[in-house]
Amino acid sequence: MKLLILITTFILTTFLTGCVSMQQLDHKLSLLLDQKKTVAFSALGYPTYTQQFDDITVYIWQIKSQGVVVVPTASTHLATFNDRIYHGYYNENTPIAITYSCQIKIGVDKNHIINHYEYSGDINGCQLYMERLNRYFSH
Repeated sequence: MKLLILITTFILTTFLTGCVSMQQLDHKLSLLLDQKKTVAFSALGYPTYTQQFDDITVYIWQIKSQGVVVVPTASTHLATFNDRIYHGYYNENTPIAITYSCQIKIGVDKNHIINHYEYSGDINGCQLYMERLNRYFSH
């Protein structure tokens, strides 16, 4: 039960602290609107792949990786010996597999002007793109 509480706390903390940074990512991506596609390439690097829909080209940047987070947990143990109940406490580290991901899609029209963007993923996955956007827009 304590493990479940710790895992839930970890996930919620990661999610809630990610909201501000994901909003920052949204803001930085919005600065690309009405710019030439080369601005996106300069800011984010070259895309992972592209899709074509009539006169619209969608450039897609994508990252997906896996990692392990070690969560410390405290547990109790009950034992009986000679009709006496003994409580024991011990600490252990529980590894939890997690996946980081981020996908950014930028749509451009036939004149190569950015007119749409969307993104999905988590703050850990999008961190690299956020750093690139911050670096690009800082000068």
